[in-house]
Amino acid sequence: MSLSTWRDTAARLLDTPRAQLITRVCLVVAGVILGASIAATHHTAADFDVFWTAASHWWDPYDPKIIEHIKAQMHITGYWPFAYPPTFLLFLYPFGQMPLEVAYPLWTGLSLGLFALVCSFVIRPMLAALLVVATPAVAFAITSGQSTLLMGSLILSAFLFLEKRPVLAGILFGVAACVKPQAMVMAPIILWGHWRTVGAAIVTGVLMIAA
Repeated sequence: MSLSTWRDTAARLLDTPRAQLITRVCLVVAGVILGASIAATHHTAADFDVFWTAASHWWDPYDPKIIEHIKAQMHITGYWPFAYPPTFLLFLYPFGQMPLEVAYPLWTGLSLGLFALVCSFVIRPMLAALLVVATPAVAFAITSGQSTLLMGSLILSAFLFLEKRPVLAGILFGVAACVKPQAMVMAPIILWGHWRTVGAAIVTGVLMIAA
């Protein structure tokens, strides 16, 4: 059997629904393990420490006295604001009820696992998504506990659904805007003409604000 025949056979096997499912499960598991493992080796994470502080004091996440008290407990210095809308606390609240040593690896593991899953629908061959999750930018997002991977997952998923499922795309865009609105400044231009998507995004935002 020639090399091209082997290659074609392998491509057909990897293109079956079962093989794709197994590959995606492996990517998610690898992402969760990698993210949690990296986070577990770091004692501080500038961004996630802010998230955790806000979530553990959800009733007043912008109170400077609370922030200064937590900074003193953690022996850290510098400017430490929670520069996110209150709607982001809907995601953060469960993590704020856990010890920081548990919440941080769990946050990064789940974020990277979700990002790896979404990348598997965008990148071909699918296994190349492993290269994406191993980039320095992703490593930086993990070590600082950023919201970047969550935002990337939401926005990429929204674009995947934009043409065939515009309402679902709008829901995802709306959630992304409620997490980090400053990352959605180009949305009115990009989504111009996709009025069902825009409507769904607005309704989603209103519902999350009401919650």
